[in-house]
Amino acid sequence: MSQEIQIAIIAASSAIAGSVISQIITGLLSWIDKKHQKQVLLRQKYEEMALLYADSLEWFLNTASSTSYGQLSSLALPVKLKQVQILCSIYFPKLHDPAVQYANACNSYYQSILVNFNPALNIPASFQAETREEHKNVVKNITAARQSFDKAIIDFAKYYAKA
Repeated sequence: MSQEIQIAIIAASSAIAGSVISQIITGLLSWIDKKHQKQVLLRQKYEEMALLYADSLEWFLNTASSTSYGQLSSLALPVKLKQVQILCSIYFPKLHDPAVQYANACNSYYQSILVNFNPALNIPASFQAETREEHKNVVKNITAARQSFDKAIIDFAKYYAKA
C-alpha cells in the first residue's frame, strides 16, 4: 500500500473519529441539560405544591372559627388542596396517597363540622362539635393525616427537590 493511501486512510479515520466524538459529547451534554431542566421543574413544582399546601392549612382554622352557615358554605374544600392533589398526581407519585388521605380527612372534618353546627348558638363551629366523640375521632384523623403528609413532604424532598 502506498504511503499516500495510508495518509488518506489515517486522515479520513481521524475526521470520522473526531465527528463521532463530537456527536457523543453533544449528546451527553444534551442529556445532562435535559436532566437538569427536569430537576429544576420538579423543584419548582415541589415548592409550588408545598406553598399551596401551607396556604390550605388556613382553611382548617377558618372552618373551625365559623359562626354561621354562610361562612361554612363559603369554606367548602379549598381549591388549593385540590391543586396539591393534582400536582402530587402528576409530578410526585410518592406523595399522592398522603395527599389524598389528607384531603379525605379534610372532607370528613368539614362534614363533621356541618353535621354538628347550630348557628343559633353563635359560637365557633369547632367548639360546638368538639363535645361529640365522633368529631374527636375526625380531629384525630385529620391531625394524623396532616402529620403524615408533612412527614412525606420532608422525606421526599431529597428526591423531588434537588436542583
